[in-house]
Formats: sequence, structure tokens, C-alpha cells
Amino acid sequence: MCTTTIISTQIEIEAPIENVWSILSDFDHYSEWNKFTHRVDTDQVIGNTVMLHIQWLGTEKTFQQATKLTKFEEGKQICWGASFTPSCLLKTNRRQTLEFIDQNRTRYVTSEKFHGSMAPLVMLLYRKKIEAAFEHVAQALKKHTESS
Repeated sequence: MCTTTIISTQIEIEAPIENVWSILSDFDHYSEWNKFTHRVDTDQVIGNTVMLHIQWLGTEKTFQQATKLTKFEEGKQICWGASFTPSCLLKTNRRQTLEFIDQNRTRYVTSEKFHGSMAPLVMLLYRKKIEAAFEHVAQALKKHTESS
């Protein structure tokens, strides 16, 4: 049985969308503000590998996760995802989107869709950690952007 679960969070940032985008899309400097995904290696070519360097919050445990860049829409959205073999077991799709509110405010929305027969197990084991990480990333992006 295939199940789909989406984990999402959003935050309003007191900064123009261009400022938020310049930080969100600057993968070389993620370590300055993003403690969950502290490094992202990508050539920003759709379909190519995105190597995520992840550290669970509150732990020293780090790991790497290879995903594929599925969308890079300048000024608006970055998406990457992974498919585990066989693909019916688990597919993921992470989306980070910026929404224009007005000249000085931007909404950041991040979500990840988990689909497949292993999705319920992933949710059982990691849902709270992922939710906490997404909330942390949103707050950190807000703080870093507003102080820049």
C-alpha cells in the first residue's frame, strides 16, 4: 500500500524577496545559517545530483543524502528529490518556495512529500526530527536574512 505524507512549515520574513532568494540560493554559504543542511553540493543543473550534508539538530550525527535537482526557478523555488530502489518503496520531494507578500515581506514555505510503502515507517522514526529541522531552517533563514 502506497502512502503519501507531507511535512511543511512556513514563515514570514521581513525582507524583499530578492534578499531572501540571494541567501536561500547561495549554497556555498549554508553553513553560516543552516545547521540542519549545513552544506549543499550542486551544479544547479536540473536532473543532476544534489549532495546534502545533514546534521540532526541537537546531535553530532551527520550524514550525506544524494538527491536530484528537480526545479530551480530563479527567485521563486528550489526542489530536489530522491527515489529509493525500488521506487515504490520511497520517493521524496523537497520544495523550498518564496512568495511575494509586499516590497518588504516574503513568505518562505518548505515542504517535503514522502510517498511509498516505506513512508509510514519513515514518519514513525523521523517525523518529529524532520518537523523540528524544517522549523529551525525557517527560523534561521528569517534571522539571517533580517540581520543582513
